[in-house]
Parts: sequence; structure tokens; C-alpha cells
Amino acid sequence: MSTPNAVGARLKVDNTKEINRRDAPLLRGLQGAGFALDNGPEGAGLFAKYLHRGGGYYIDVGASQLIAEGKIKIKQ
Repeated sequence: MSTPNAVGARLKVDNTKEINRRDAPLLRGLQGAGFALDNGPEGAGLFAKYLHRGGGYYIDVGASQLIAEGKIKIKQ
């Protein structure tokens, strides 16, 4: 089964909004620490960013909370 590109893009936007809602406290903390956030091309999230650019994203492997708490400093 395949999904038309327009439908897939809309699903990615909806998924990204839900992820942002669930992660809101962490995302606020990251922004407060100076971490630049974006929602990918047209708000479609990380996977769309990967497909469009091949990079420019961070996948949390445990450091995001430490950054949000100020225990890890960032430089951008």
C-alpha cells in the first residue's frame, strides 16, 4: 500500500503537531537554553527534513533533558 505524497505530507504535519504537544515542556526548556528548534519543511517534521536536506536535525538520545536543565551547555 502506498500513500499519495500530499496525504503523507499532511499526516507528517499532524504527527509533528502531536509530538510537539506531548514534548512541550522539554521543547520550552530547550528553547530557554538557546537550542534552535524548527518543525522541518512546511511543519512536516524530522523525517521530511531528512528527505529534503539529509541533515540538520538532532535525535534525542538522552541529552535533551540535560540541555533543558542547563547541565549541558550549547553553542550555536
